[in-house]
Amino acid sequence: MKLSRRKLSFQLTPLLDLLLIVIFAQYMEVQETAETQAVEVAQKLNAAQDTAELARLQLLAKLEVAEQERNQLQIERNRLQSTMQERETEISDELRQSREEIQELGEILSRLFRLPQETIKRVLAARSEVERDELRREIETMAGSRAAEMVKHLRTWRELLKRCDVWDIHIGDDNLTTMTAAGKTFKFRAETPERFSAEIYARYKALPQPKNLVILLVSWSDAQFSVRQAAITGVAEVTQKMYDDSDRRTRFEYAILGFSPPLQ
Repeated sequence: MKLSRRKLSFQLTPLLDLLLIVIFAQYMEVQETAETQAVEVAQKLNAAQDTAELARLQLLAKLEVAEQERNQLQIERNRLQSTMQERETEISDELRQSREEIQELGEILSRLFRLPQETIKRVLAARSEVERDELRREIETMAGSRAAEMVKHLRTWRELLKRCDVWDIHIGDDNLTTMTAAGKTFKFRAETPERFSAEIYARYKALPQPKNLVILLVSWSDAQFSVRQAAITGVAEVTQKMYDDSDRRTRFEYAILGFSPPLQ
């Protein structure tokens, strides 16, 4: 059975319309899918950018902390270097002072243990048996002392000299009095307390202003008894006189050391 051309044309038109509708529907679906994917990609890109920015900020914060720590370490390093330099200077000063003290101690020990035999005999002869025993014990104690203890005594003596003046007054075998004070040496003879006091006072007036404390050490060798007694009485008088003259601003003390022959 044959269909006419006109009738066939009418039958294809609805099919074409349906096909167009299907194609358009597929196009819209593809378009919608593409838009959805584009939105998803944009969202993922934004999320990735946010994550990258957050990571960048965190890295910058860590770098800043690291820089601060580096600066702090540099400051601490400089401080430690400065402390080490100061400590090295202190150690150097301590070593220098120790060498000086050891040298001074050696000189003292050299003088102490190289006394002539005649001098030792004279020292012992002037002592009683009890005093000789006591002196022997002192020598044994000193010989057994550690060097550190002797250095300590030297330091104590040095600190004492910083705070006071020490005047050494010694009467020799010839009854001549030698006074050493403020780096100067004076010699005179005094057979009476008045003369002794006057001689010391005259030297005191000629010396520079002393420290707040002055200690007079009086010793003698084989001087006459009357000369020794004149010194003992005279030193008590002159210390009071000098104290009054200084308006009681400077104290004057004395110590009688007794028999002490020169170390030579």
